[in-house]
Amino acid sequence: MSPETIALRAHFSKQVGSASRPSLTLSVDLEAGPGVTVLFGPSGAGKTTILNAIGGITRPERGRIALGNT
Repeated sequence: MSPETIALRAHFSKQVGSASRPSLTLSVDLEAGPGVTVLFGPSGAGKTTILNAIGGITRPERGRIALGNT
């Protein structure tokens, strides 16, 4: 995918679990073009965590999420 066709870039890591006992680190490396993008996977794979980070509901510990040039 060429850089001008990428609508969303998400490269981040997020600790998942409680603050006192994080159970794992979710590492995301996602580039999506314009249009519909679908996340799928088994229960507990991190789909909701990814959407919450992209939507600004949770904040990743490291990395960057960009929509277009923002």
